[in-house]
Amino acid sequence: MEPSDNIREAGRRLARDMRAIRTERRISTDAVIRATKAAPNVVSEFESNALIGNPMYNRVYLRLFVRGYAEVLGIKPDDALAAVDEVMEGRYTDGLARTYLKEYDKAQAVEPEPLPERTEPSKPAKPEIPEDLIEASVPIPPAPPSQESVEDLPGVEVFEPPGSTKTQEKSGSRVPPAAAKPTVAAAERTRGPKVLLPDAGDVAKWIGAVLGAAVVAFAAWYLWPRGVEEASVPQVAQDTTRVQIPVLPPRIVLPDTADFFLIAARDTLNPIRLTAAQALVDSQWYNMGVRTPVWVEFGDTLQVRVTDSLAVELHANDVDVVVAGMTMPVRLQQNGRRFVLYKADVQARLDSLRQARALPTG
Repeated sequence: MEPSDNIREAGRRLARDMRAIRTERRISTDAVIRATKAAPNVVSEFESNALIGNPMYNRVYLRLFVRGYAEVLGIKPDDALAAVDEVMEGRYTDGLARTYLKEYDKAQAVEPEPLPERTEPSKPAKPEIPEDLIEASVPIPPAPPSQESVEDLPGVEVFEPPGSTKTQEKSGSRVPPAAAKPTVAAAERTRGPKVLLPDAGDVAKWIGAVLGAAVVAFAAWYLWPRGVEEASVPQVAQDTTRVQIPVLPPRIVLPDTADFFLIAARDTLNPIRLTAAQALVDSQWYNMGVRTPVWVEFGDTLQVRVTDSLAVELHANDVDVVVAGMTMPVRLQQNGRRFVLYKADVQARLDSLRQARALPTG
């Protein structure tokens, strides 16, 4: 069953508060990993979303993990487990932060200052310029020289097209002024600057020379012998035997005295009989003997230390054993009343999960 949005949001709040408390108290993630015996990626995922929605970690394991995490940070286990219950109900509202985070009130009191309102800069008014100044500032082009002034210049011969007034005056005939104006305008247009164009024959010769040089260069490059250069470079055969080896997750090695976690997953254990090295009861380690009776409430977890093997009798079918964040399979005996779990078998189980890439990568 997928958790609701309220539960996911409550889980993110719990993860944020636990991470903030750890950062404020300058406790590294390595210390949390050593204390909880969890993989590095489990701690990283918990500080992101409190492992909400992860199918590998149920409510029992989450309570176990949070209890160990809280002991490292100096948080009371009852407060931490109450926060987990509030998360599962979707009603966690920063209870741990208000109780254990020194900077919580100060961080809540600081509010961002409002940004100043942006106003458009006023456009400067255009100055009014008197019309007489505008007229005086406009440059007046000089008038073109008159026909008479050009004629007066020494050594200047004015071209007079046929039919002009001057020619007609010399010939003794007069032409009306209306017929003479277009002729003068045509004569003025013939006085424009002259543009010298290159000879078409020279351009064709130049283009032909460039194309010929390009053809000769290409032919020389194509026909140039390259057998010596190719022979000097040894051909490297392609290595077809190279196979990319997938990266395995880091190997989990159990110490000489390993921590096993017994979870009352299906019913209250009242009692069970344990054969182990030590057990953590009420935050204190006790040396265990053979078939020592221990009471565990439903949903709670008992941490024991194992040097060689762990034996559980009475209500053995109601117990889940978690090692290094993984639930270990057990072989029940006596109709589900007893099982024995050896540390060597647990190590072999972890190695097989690593080879199958079933372990979470760090």
